[in-house]
Amino acid sequence: MSMRIVVFVLSVLVYSCSPGAGPEPAVTSSIDKVKSLSEAGSYNLQSPDSTFILDSDLKEISGLAYDSSDNTLIAVDDESGYYYHLSVDDGKVIRKVKFHKKGDYEAIAYLESKVVVAKSSGNLYMNSDSSANSIVLKNQLKSKNDVEGLVYVADDNSLLIACKGSMMEQGDNKNAKGIYKYSLRDNVLSDEPYLIIPIDDIEAFIISKMESKSKFALKKITNRLRNFAPSGIAIHPSDKDMYIISARGSILVIYDQYLKLKDVVLLNDKTVPQPEGICFDDNTNLYISTEGQGFSGKIFKYLAID
Repeated sequence: MSMRIVVFVLSVLVYSCSPGAGPEPAVTSSIDKVKSLSEAGSYNLQSPDSTFILDSDLKEISGLAYDSSDNTLIAVDDESGYYYHLSVDDGKVIRKVKFHKKGDYEAIAYLESKVVVAKSSGNLYMNSDSSANSIVLKNQLKSKNDVEGLVYVADDNSLLIACKGSMMEQGDNKNAKGIYKYSLRDNVLSDEPYLIIPIDDIEAFIISKMESKSKFALKKITNRLRNFAPSGIAIHPSDKDMYIISARGSILVIYDQYLKLKDVVLLNDKTVPQPEGICFDDNTNLYISTEGQGFSGKIFKYLAID
């Protein structure tokens, strides 16, 4: 081997082993790995176990719930005034229910044989499958609050309402989003937020877990997190963790039952570009729906791993 070749090979070895040499490594953190999100199991949130392509009527699927009485998913269409019972196995429509006239409906919840649908303006519509005449539950929320998420809490017979827009009393929390509690026993919405989600807390949580010091990669992720705005909410049936998704940025935030921030996950925004609905079934499998963006909507099923 000539001296020139030896020098070249040694140079390559030294360069490849030097700090910072070669392409900058991809940013890795807990957001990129298989997530252990609950004591009841874990989910590979970067790769769904099943993908359901929905009926053409559900291009604008804007909310998702689970009906434990017949083991079906319930999806609400954004504008039509219908909700749909779907198979948990393939997403096929089992039945279609008219609950009100056309409007901007953004969330749905199931509670003991009743279905509640939320309008973006805050009105709640309580219905049973056998009636097209919904009971309207009015409250203090307005269009500026932009209701997007709804879930039933059986422990105290209430609904949690997630707002994509401003909080009712903004105060010093302009950089935060609010979750409110509606008591079905008293038919009253609390003025005080049940949970305040500061965007800065979400950013700080991710930054604390970053294993790369790449300023470019960090900036890209924090810019994505700045778009966080709740579009769906669900409660894990076993450990009672609260899962809140954001269509903006395809983000999932998890709080434990004591309202402490537990995890932040960046979903694959190519696979799940606009997550609008989220729920669990009785086996703790997780479902996330995304709008069709001009095509049929989709539901992604993530099996609980023991």
